[in-house]
Amino acid sequence: MIIDRIETMDRRRKKIFADGEFIFALYLGEIRQFGLEEGRELTEELYQKILREIIFKRARERAVYWLKCSARTEEELRRKLRDGAYPPAAVEYVIGLLKEYRYIDDEEYARNFIEIHSKGKSRAELTALLARKGISRECVSRLMMECPVDEESQILRILEKRRFHPEEADQKETARQMAYLMRKGFSYETVKRVFAELFVR
Repeated sequence: MIIDRIETMDRRRKKIFADGEFIFALYLGEIRQFGLEEGRELTEELYQKILREIIFKRARERAVYWLKCSARTEEELRRKLRDGAYPPAAVEYVIGLLKEYRYIDDEEYARNFIEIHSKGKSRAELTALLARKGISRECVSRLMMECPVDEESQILRILEKRRFHPEEADQKETARQMAYLMRKGFSYETVKRVFAELFVR
């Protein structure tokens, strides 16, 4: 392959493009070490050597560092590696390695997330948050069967914090509180049921 572009990434690194595609990012010293220049050929042997000895190792170390700071899903790690200018081959290598050694386990991550947040977030909120982390709705629904989310208790706590007293509230205030709860992700049916119980106490 022919190196057709070397593009500055930051003060210390540059992106290398060959045959019209981004292949990896290297530090300036590494670029000099391997004699990489625009218009020069990058042999398959040298390309694989750089991938194995530098890129894969660096990507693995970065991913482990991120995991030490905080648990992450597979999709979150993929995004961070892509954002860090690691090529697809390095991303797949690292994800495969981490899954093999169970450093990442999306189902376990989602289970822990639900257990931790189930007292303060609605089912809809939990589903949306986990979806952004790459966890499927099917997986979340299944896990919520194992760890039920008590939305009625959540609603009562929220209303208590918002100083809602049903015996003093008029229709307008009741409607305002119900609308707030639905914006928080609670279903109309659940909200209505809780309010019905509050008003018969």
